[in-house]
Amino acid sequence: MKKHMYIIMRYSMLTNDGATWKIGREVEDFNSYKNQLFEPERLKLHEKLFENIAFQSILNQNYDLNAGDFTLLILTSNLLPKENLRKLTDIISPHPWAKIIQLEPNGSQGSLIKKALKSEIENFKEKVCYSTTRLDDDDALASGFLNELYKYVNPQFSGYCISFGSGYAGMYDEKNDHYESFYEYYYPKIALGASYINIYDPLFNKYDHESISVYHNGNHVYTDKKRPTIVDSRKPMFMRTFHSKSDTSESNQKKIKEIKKMPQITNEVLKNSFPFLGR
Repeated sequence: MKKHMYIIMRYSMLTNDGATWKIGREVEDFNSYKNQLFEPERLKLHEKLFENIAFQSILNQNYDLNAGDFTLLILTSNLLPKENLRKLTDIISPHPWAKIIQLEPNGSQGSLIKKALKSEIENFKEKVCYSTTRLDDDDALASGFLNELYKYVNPQFSGYCISFGSGYAGMYDEKNDHYESFYEYYYPKIALGASYINIYDPLFNKYDHESISVYHNGNHVYTDKKRPTIVDSRKPMFMRTFHSKSDTSESNQKKIKEIKKMPQITNEVLKNSFPFLGR
């Protein structure tokens, strides 16, 4: 059976469904949310973090990246400013396994992601066991992530969620363009790197399980209530970036204070899993 791994990234993805807005918690209408999402300084920061953190973490995978069994799907808005789309395209263009899909804002994120993913998966002419993984544009996956995930891309794990619960948290200072510090970060069932296995059979145009992707199993904290979930926290598998424009909510600031009480990570330890990172 064919196997394929998808990393799905929402990149300034705009929807008119207010229930899915994150940075728009305090705005009252769609246009205000759109302006906030596409604010030039915010887009500039996310471009930089995408190119130097998220995308670099994929380029640094120990896995042999090829379009035959791996795809990075970057889902963005068809209203993303042209200069930002051009920059994003320039970054990924040398790599045939990376693809940008522009989406109209009509509908929920879940429905738009489902439509985009189905258009990819249903091009297969043979039965395929596939995984979907969450990655934000300012976070990173450890260099061994895809090798570890591939062990679970197997029919016996169809319907399973996979969570790598151990990683690092990086405190990023955007004004000075560098990470101030890194800390141990233990978070089972974290959204970052959360993965899900399913099977598609083109002969019957049928999926093994109704949830088409990791985004369609509900709140990531409670996936084990909906799907059998494997939590593997033996190795650091992710690096989550905290910066002023990621989330300024009171709960997030509280989380940062808690993280800073954790053991701090040295450059030498960090580079074992994230060779492109450092201070």
